[in-house]
Amino acid sequence: MMRQAREAAWLLLILAFSVSPGLGQGREPDGNGLLFPDSIVAVFFDVGGTLAYRDPETGRFAWYNDALESATAIKEQGRRVGLLSNVPRGWDQAMLGRLLLEPEPLDDLFEPVVLAQAPPPPGYPPPKPDPLAFQNALAHLGRDVAPVQVLYVGENRAEVQGARLAGLQAVLLVRRGRAPRGETLAIRNLQQLVELLSAE
Repeated sequence: MMRQAREAAWLLLILAFSVSPGLGQGREPDGNGLLFPDSIVAVFFDVGGTLAYRDPETGRFAWYNDALESATAIKEQGRRVGLLSNVPRGWDQAMLGRLLLEPEPLDDLFEPVVLAQAPPPPGYPPPKPDPLAFQNALAHLGRDVAPVQVLYVGENRAEVQGARLAGLQAVLLVRRGRAPRGETLAIRNLQQLVELLSAE
């Protein structure tokens, strides 16, 4: 019963972000907003639409030009760099890798790789944008990491809001167009993120 109520609440939240006239196109995603870079010890990225795009010729995913370079730069800052992605039920990291034209970074660059299955098997946490998905990702970082020390980066506003409800810091990536009105922190590309995290 509680799970059904939670799912219904999230559906209403997603619909509100989709149709509310007050959350239409707003300002340029310029990287100006509320972020506490000094406290961030780990960054979780979404995959599809954030780090990678579907190649129309192969149907597989290719990394955006700024994805691996930016993730590497953040890792070189001393931060952990992980992935948090929704996948179909029953999928594992190897199956996700087969969707990528260059799967090597899944093993070489990103750790941890956390997959949220949709629909979730019994006893598993729900997928994004449910805050429990982000709390599950936090558990992979160890007990000593607080939610506010983790940054989530994605192109889906409902997921960004879910991360914030779980206590994480979060950045909305808007590669095209303008950021929704009311969005506290949006960036145009991942190089902006590197610069934000480098700011003193």
